[in-house]
Amino acid sequence: MVLVACATAATHGILVFPVALVAERFGRRLPMLIGSVGLAVFAVPAFALLATGDAVLIGLGFCLTMIPFTFVFAPVGPWLAEFFPTRVRYCGASSAFMIASVLGGGFAPLIGTALVSGGRPPLLLGLYAAALALLGAVALLFSPETKNRSLTTAD
Repeated sequence: MVLVACATAATHGILVFPVALVAERFGRRLPMLIGSVGLAVFAVPAFALLATGDAVLIGLGFCLTMIPFTFVFAPVGPWLAEFFPTRVRYCGASSAFMIASVLGGGFAPLIGTALVSGGRPPLLLGLYAAALALLGAVALLFSPETKNRSLTTAD
């Protein structure tokens, strides 16, 4: 399983710079929206593969899921920073990221444990991840594009 984690991380590492270039050219919102929808599609089969116990299938599933994840993750840094005026830009971006990490990531292990306790299938984790990805996609639909915001003047 260590090799699965390494392959998944390598997939992300290989893709993060090309995806960041796409976000720089076409905007931050579009790749994140594509990634959110992709995560919703790939999460269910990827987590269902956990039930097979086959490390190759699990690795393949998580490497494929890392592709849309990278589309969400690569543009998020500039996207968050561009929401705030210059004088508080990085304080605002880091605060937003940390609060979201605590609220979103803090409860995920508890929810995940509750979903699979009692021998329930890992597929439920995929459904949970897909629901969160779809929620993210909806939020992105209502979020502005930040690509052309000035980085040198206060907005």
